[in-house]
Amino acid sequence: MWTEIFSYNFMIFAFIIGGLVAFVTALISPFIVLNNQSMLADGLAHTSFLGFVIGVILVDQPIYIALLIAAIASVLIKFIATKASINNDAAIGVISSLSFAIGLIIISLSSGFNVSIESLMAGSLLTTTQNDIIITSVLAVITIAFVLIFYRHLYQNVFDKENIVISRKKAILLDYSLSMISALIIVIGVKIVGALLVSSLIIFPTLIASQFKKSFKATIIISVIVSVVTMFVSIYISYPLDLPSSSTLVVLNALVLLAAYLFNLIKRRVKR
Repeated sequence: MWTEIFSYNFMIFAFIIGGLVAFVTALISPFIVLNNQSMLADGLAHTSFLGFVIGVILVDQPIYIALLIAAIASVLIKFIATKASINNDAAIGVISSLSFAIGLIIISLSSGFNVSIESLMAGSLLTTTQNDIIITSVLAVITIAFVLIFYRHLYQNVFDKENIVISRKKAILLDYSLSMISALIIVIGVKIVGALLVSSLIIFPTLIASQFKKSFKATIIISVIVSVVTMFVSIYISYPLDLPSSSTLVVLNALVLLAAYLFNLIKRRVKR
């Protein structure tokens, strides 16, 4: 029972896209969480919900509409936060709640909406297609390239904003770019774990890695390893046990975070 899952194509697809999403979300996680923008993931998930709703009604591949809507929303959130004297969390709240409300209104008015709201809220990992994998792979390459090229500036944007070595305009552009890439990744995350739980893919890896008090680069590496391993384990155990993979992933991450915290706590007391 525990090995036959690898004989199914849909499970292979689930492991591939799960691993890719786990990798890229963990890669950008420290730049978001340690910059006090954890709510960005949750807000963009709600905006992608609107994108999927519109996409289901208009086209055969709603993910493209969701990517577009999330990218626009990420720019709008940053614009409101910087130009309208509204703090970042409030800007996220305005855009995300408005997007979610519009999505629900469209569903209530549409007679042709044939997708389960539950699948949008809780994810549908086992319905992954080759098209999803291709899109995710492209986003993974873009994300890796972005982090490698702008690593120094991204690091300074988290820990040393005042002494960043590029102009203010370039720093703002970098911030917008990170937000937009995060939005695109989160759309894919919604496909896997749903709009309600996708923020866990961003938040948990860095929180777990931070318990070990290592360097920033080590935090990124630990985040990626933990994220990929927990993703694979949750997929592996959820299918035979007939559990929702998204919920299993969040619970597993919470348990790992608790274990890391207890380990860190015991380690500090031993040193005393």
